[in-house]
Amino acid sequence: MELFILIILFVIMGFGTVKLNRALQQRRQIAQSATSAEAGPTATPLATSPNRMVTWLNGAIPKAWHVPDEDQLANQFRAWVETGLIHEPTLQTWLLGLSIEQLQAVVEHVSAYCEQLKVELTWLTEQQSAVPPALKSTTQEIVVGYCTGIWKATQIKSKLYLFTEYQQFTQLTAAQQHQILQRELLARLAAQDLVAIPLLAATLTGTEAERQAKVVQAIQQVAIKDWERFTAIFQATEQNDLQVEKQR
Repeated sequence: MELFILIILFVIMGFGTVKLNRALQQRRQIAQSATSAEAGPTATPLATSPNRMVTWLNGAIPKAWHVPDEDQLANQFRAWVETGLIHEPTLQTWLLGLSIEQLQAVVEHVSAYCEQLKVELTWLTEQQSAVPPALKSTTQEIVVGYCTGIWKATQIKSKLYLFTEYQQFTQLTAAQQHQILQRELLARLAAQDLVAIPLLAATLTGTEAERQAKVVQAIQQVAIKDWERFTAIFQATEQNDLQVEKQR
């Protein structure tokens, strides 16, 4: 009952008609301008949206200063993956599942990375016999490590975007619209018994700036304690208000 009363008080403080969609769209625009398009979590969705992965790669990683014929190098690299990565089946499957455009982007950035380290990707792709075995082995370790990094980064890209959006959402601001959004999210979290009563009660006392700081603090504590449940409510709130806005 006490929690219910606190939530009612919270609502009375001024939720009104909350246009969550507009603010969320603004946050998305900010996030999109700071980063490239999102890559999918697995090889399958990446293969269906090559432009997104290529755009992200080109924006996140420096290109090579000079790359040989892209088609030729990509074909050579693919052939090497088929025979040279049999002991890396997961990475091999991901690389072979990429489209030609995606593979070319990966090869270009791998080549740039090798160039910075004073090694050559062609030592592997062209099977050059003059290259000492130890050097060729080290080059393979470098290439495998770099490709693994790219693969893992694409897997968590959506989570990184979500965390960036959360960081922007929990910033202290004087914008009334943003403050209302933060209060609405806290109310939804409280309705799921995720906010301690003392924290919720504290948001009702103090100056306006102090109350808002406590709202943000309470949201952050829920996120730290149970990130999975928090993000589910955060995203559900977003989707719900998007649908409400569409009906207007």
